Amino acid sequence: MTSRPCSPGAFRSPAARVAATLAVAGFLVASTAGGPATAQTNDAGQAPAAAQKTVHFSASTYGVSEGAGRAYIKIVRSSDNGPATVQFSTSAGTATAGLDYTSVNRSVEFLNGQLARTVAVPIINDATPEADEVLKVALGEPLKGVTLGSPSTATLTIRDDDSRPSSWQLRFRDDFNGTAINRDNWCVFDGPGNGHGPRSAKNVLVHDGMLTLRTTQIGGVWTGAGVCAPGATTQIYGKYLMRMRIDKAYGTRATALLWPTVGFPPEIDFYEIEATDGDRLTNLLTNHYKPGDTMEHARIPGSYSAWHVIGVEWTPTAIRFTMDGKVTATMTEHVPSQKMWLGMVTGVGKDDHGPNASTPAYVDYDIDWVKVYRRS
Repeated sequence: MTSRPCSPGAFRSPAARVAATLAVAGFLVASTAGGPATAQTNDAGQAPAAAQKTVHFSASTYGVSEGAGRAYIKIVRSSDNGPATVQFSTSAGTATAGLDYTSVNRSVEFLNGQLARTVAVPIINDATPEADEVLKVALGEPLKGVTLGSPSTATLTIRDDDSRPSSWQLRFRDDFNGTAINRDNWCVFDGPGNGHGPRSAKNVLVHDGMLTLRTTQIGGVWTGAGVCAPGATTQIYGKYLMRMRIDKAYGTRATALLWPTVGFPPEIDFYEIEATDGDRLTNLLTNHYKPGDTMEHARIPGSYSAWHVIGVEWTPTAIRFTMDGKVTATMTEHVPSQKMWLGMVTGVGKDDHGPNASTPAYVDYDIDWVKVYRRS
């Protein structure tokens, strides 16, 4: 509901309020001392007709990024006195219903006191570069004392935000084809963890064309692993892709993340398999954006013990998460704008969510390759 600030006129006498209302409507007003205001008549001795109440769009054109998820269309009316109803509908232009957006055909109701309503139009995202596309929105069938004003039709442009082949440049790639991790590119964690158990360099293995970050017991203590590439991957904005999987096991966890070079937050977790998810059925996506660890989440179902290409595209306006080339979630608020680097870690669950009798002796987080891009 739209609220309006109080004004001194709200506290005038009834006569003064009537006079003010008529004056706003364009009438000349005379009043008698102590009596009610009276409206002037025209030359023919007839009172002017009452102003027509209208409903219309707030603009004739709207725009939305393809990755935003929804477009919000504002409808306004000229008077908030009493209820009103209008029909809202979408129709195809160059954009196609079911491929680019979800059709909407619904009644929009204004309650007494409401001057504006907003309708959401779902936008369908894809990873295919294409031209911007347009659909039409329209109002119709006004009821309860309102008529259509202008504009009663409008266009909505869906701006493509998919990367053209020339818009990203490969900056860093590692296929892990050796027998040990390349220390020129990667730092290896070896010491206490952050509440998820210690991490050991012994658990960082390169074999069979892959990197394995292992969680196992060392000296009777469950110990994870971790690597990061601050020299090779530090940048503001970028695209990150990794082909990876993790063994099924209760009590252990794995994360691929972007970490700031200075301070915390921000942090972007584009792959996080929680310790309580022993069957590896959910990827927890997180944007940590505010001190006190305020964050935004998305949970993506899947079978993460199998191989998948997991990625994140970080731009000035959005964080777009992908799996196997398809966008799984988009976050457009609190987008970080400082340098961050890529890291991957494993560990154990906190409190009572650590390994138990069912946990295998070795739990492997396997990474086939890593690719990091920057804007060309």
